[in-house]
This record gives sequence, structure tokens and C-alpha cells, in this order.
Amino acid sequence: MELEIRLGNNAIAAWQRAFREMPAQASKELANGLSDGGLKLRTSVRRALRTQMGTKSAAPINLRTPSKLDRGGLSFTIYGNGKGLPIFDFPVRMSRSKRALVRWSPRQHWQLQPRNASGQFGPIRDTPEAAVSAMVWGNMHAFQRSFVGPRGPRAIRGGAKGGMRQLFGPSVAKELGIDQSLVAFKTGIGSIIEPSISRRLARLLPTG
Repeated sequence: MELEIRLGNNAIAAWQRAFREMPAQASKELANGLSDGGLKLRTSVRRALRTQMGTKSAAPINLRTPSKLDRGGLSFTIYGNGKGLPIFDFPVRMSRSKRALVRWSPRQHWQLQPRNASGQFGPIRDTPEAAVSAMVWGNMHAFQRSFVGPRGPRAIRGGAKGGMRQLFGPSVAKELGIDQSLVAFKTGIGSIIEPSISRRLARLLPTG
């Protein structure tokens, strides 16, 4: 996903009419103002994304939201990259229940299996509590069939394939451009981008 600001021909023409004697300088300052405002807007969008997704720090968001200024096309684009963030980028809670921690562990689940007089293992009694939960999107999300193994939190895949999977939260690529990040982007066009361009163009006006 990406968010782009592009100055339209009408806006460019209107600004350049005000600076007929210096069209080249006006175009340069338009690009500079778009760059100044774009970087500030990117910061605002990043903050909104962190709140929206619920990450513990800004680092994973910043790493996956690069931006690009196109001076010739007078556009500024914010990109959202990557797949789901590792689960430890979010507040994680491990269950204190041993039963929950080992229920789905391929190597430890036998501890919950009773044996009969012949030493044969019986069925496992399920537990309603998930071994691993994480705070994502502002809510505590429980990972079903999760357990804590030697390599950290994992979960058993559902369906016929089975197997284990790592635990991930939402991805920046999918979250950029929706909900709070989209609101921050739209609001920032008027409150950040336009004033930044105006300040740059004001440098071309005579003083005194």
C-alpha cells in the first residue's frame, strides 16, 4: 500500500502566476515545500500507524514506511512495506497455566495425557485458555493452538496440512491507508503540506 500527494496542474499554474518573473525558482520552492511537508506528514502517519497497530515502539513502523519525492512530477509518496510484524513487536502475554503452555506442544503435550493401567496414553483434555496472547489493534488477541517451545511462541496450523507456524501481528503494508493512518494523511494535506509550501514560496516575495 502507498499514499501519494501530487500537486495538480491547476495548483501549480496558480502558484506560478503569482511568480511570473521567476517560474524556475517557484517550481524549485514548490518541490522543496512538498519535501518539507511530506517528511512531516510521514511522521504524522507513522505515529497514527503505531497507535492503530499497537506496536511497542516506533522502530518497526519507521523501518517499513520509506518515502520518495519526485521533484519533476511534484509528488511525494509514502510506502508501506513488509509482511506481518513479529509478535514481539507488540505487547505479548504468556499464560501462567502449564496446561495451556504445553497443550499444543508437539514434544510436551504427552504430559497432559493420563495413562491407564496398561500404560497406554488416554485423550488430552482441552483447555479454553490460549498459551500466547498479544495486544494488537488495541485489543488482546489470543492465538489459538499456541504454545511456547524452544524457539519461542508457535502455533499449530489448523486444517488438514497441520504443521507449526510462527506468530505474527498485522502488517504495515495492509494497515497504511486505512483507519487512523488515512485520517492523519488526509488531515495533514491541509494542515502540514499547504503551509510548508506557502512558507517556501514566501521566500521569493520581496521584503521591506
